[in-house]
Amino acid sequence: AQANLKTNVAIAWQRQGQPDKARESLNEALKAQTDYAPALLELARTSAMTGDIDGALAGLDKVPRQSSSGPEAFKLRGDLLLYVKRDMSGALAAYQESLKINPSYREGQAAVIELLLVQGKVDEAEKALQALAKEEPGKPHTLYLEAMLAFTKKDFKVAQEKIQNLLRQAPENPRALELAGMTELQLGANVQAEAMLSKALQLNPGLVMARRGLVTTYVRLGRLDNAMTLLPEEAKADSSDPGLLALAGQVYMLRGDIDRAQRYFARASSLDPKDPAKRTSLALSHLAAGQGDTAIGELQNIAASDEGVVADMALINALLRQGKTDQAIKAIDALQKKRPTDV
Repeated sequence: AQANLKTNVAIAWQRQGQPDKARESLNEALKAQTDYAPALLELARTSAMTGDIDGALAGLDKVPRQSSSGPEAFKLRGDLLLYVKRDMSGALAAYQESLKINPSYREGQAAVIELLLVQGKVDEAEKALQALAKEEPGKPHTLYLEAMLAFTKKDFKVAQEKIQNLLRQAPENPRALELAGMTELQLGANVQAEAMLSKALQLNPGLVMARRGLVTTYVRLGRLDNAMTLLPEEAKADSSDPGLLALAGQVYMLRGDIDRAQRYFARASSLDPKDPAKRTSLALSHLAAGQGDTAIGELQNIAASDEGVVADMALINALLRQGKTDQAIKAIDALQKKRPTDV
């Protein structure tokens, strides 16, 4: 009873943003019962809140696997691996482990489905979602995942229908608003997208996809000044996500600040070096800065290694602008071999 009391007090301190007092209360809980699983879980959560991720992961190892807190401990481990360590395979394994302990653990089911969608494993995600939908049809978390699946499959009308049903039940849900805004953006409804994404960010400023989507919306609407207020400061770019940094590069390119755009593109490319789109953006910024030979070399390397055709098209355009017709013809031949069925 004493361990339970002190753990609940610690959770209250956590919610008030007082991690030191939470830790003190949790230590008292563990003095009362050294293996009290909820206290061990919250102690790990407190470590994560204060930035001690390795300490949090080590603390989660101490939570008894078969305790009532076991599934939640593996879910937290997966979240830390995914969002901090960027270890998708490790995160998926942790989420799946939570379901081995409790197959009906809803948060674990949702986490597995979301991560499978992020990894592009649509068939696996759809199969898992069908099972969840049978158990809990029409529930908010089910509707969200169904909308996310439709969005991933580019069936934006279905995604719109599902997410609107969800918003009728939970109009202030920031993640629902985020997905709704991204869906409207894909459907070309920029004004609706702006309203939903702005509201999502007001409710939760940490929503990365909403921030990217709102920047894109402002660019489409020609409101670059609004877009700039959402961009990461250049001095803090190390901790920002590569997608948002690439968008920052695009905004500064449109404003004519090529040097700053290059720096953002370079940082985005270094954080996500395998993404051909970010590498292509960096090459094009070099081209705009008058570094033609460097840019063409970069575009040739990307075109040779990427199955997509964006770099090929950019390369052909750059060569034609420089009057290098023979090289452009060779690049067109390479593109034709890559996509022989395209008209």
